[in-house]
Amino acid sequence: RDTAGQERYQTITKQYYRRAQGIFLVYDISSERSYQHIVKWASDVDEYAPEGVQKILIGNKADEEHKRQVPKEQGLQVS
Repeated sequence: RDTAGQERYQTITKQYYRRAQGIFLVYDISSERSYQHIVKWASDVDEYAPEGVQKILIGNKADEEHKRQVPKEQGLQVS
């Protein structure tokens, strides 16, 4: 399910993690705040998803490279 990272869905999404086989984490490369939310969501995945779930991190809005606030190296730190 796509909850667009909305806070109101956090309790619901924890239930989805239980049977997940793969999870896409998407952040806006031009927003440090967006990236900080991904760090929190990744932590939830680690806590609630099954061991070995596949995670894919996507830096969105690459067409706005000139507005980048999150360096590629920083994005790679989310595991």
